[in-house]
Amino acid sequence: MNFEVKKDRIILPKVKEFDSRQILECGQMFRFSICDDCSQVYSSDKTAKIIEKSDKIEIISSNPEYFVKFFDLETDYEKIKNDLTNDEILNKAIPFGEGIRICKNDIVEVMFSFVISANNNIPRIKKIIENLCKFGKKCDGFYAFPTLEVLKELPLEAYSSLGAGYRDKYLFKLSRVLTHDLISDKMKLETNELRNWLISLPGIGPKVADCILLFGFSRMDCFPVDTWVEKVYEKFYYQGEKTRPMIAKFFVDRFKQNAGYAQQYLFYGARSNEFLKV
Repeated sequence: MNFEVKKDRIILPKVKEFDSRQILECGQMFRFSICDDCSQVYSSDKTAKIIEKSDKIEIISSNPEYFVKFFDLETDYEKIKNDLTNDEILNKAIPFGEGIRICKNDIVEVMFSFVISANNNIPRIKKIIENLCKFGKKCDGFYAFPTLEVLKELPLEAYSSLGAGYRDKYLFKLSRVLTHDLISDKMKLETNELRNWLISLPGIGPKVADCILLFGFSRMDCFPVDTWVEKVYEKFYYQGEKTRPMIAKFFVDRFKQNAGYAQQYLFYGARSNEFLKV
């Protein structure tokens, strides 16, 4: 994608491969707000305002280089979509979310956010994360996501105060297990080995692990499966009853290194309901 960085902003042409609403609402993050004329996204201790005009898109931030990476602007999503349209079903699904980009969010934030997301709904997830961020440092008009160092110092009572229910103990235990060196070391693992490590951590099951792999570790050879993906599988790809891990493997075998991208297009399309009527 063509773009330029000028002082505090990233400027890119109005293209099909960037739609802020689709990027923010496709289930990969929880700290954002959307208004009629602009959107705001938060990651770690950084924030960006996104303004989409008729002829261009402006991403305004005091950390523009961070958001070049965050929005994965150097990846050619047009080519990815063209490759995926060889699949008849994806060819129908992509138009519902053709502006999606899989962001490169802060790994610690992703890990804690998706533990909170398990068996939960979006408004409640966002509220719990908002409460957790009040333990982070105060930035210019918002709270940063707490650093791992801060999370380690919080007592169980602090996690219980978030309104996270039974997840409070998982968050507390996870904060005691993780270190930056450990995460960096695990990044070297193959995807299946990394998945097994994630599942060994407090509060992380197979589906949450796959979300963390995709949205935190940028592993595109994984395919998170939820009820929406199950509906897509049953309607368009059904090959007999399968468990969620079996469905995930089916899609990874089918789309290989583009599986993560395919998941987002199919998931977003399914949530529109219109795609499921095709």
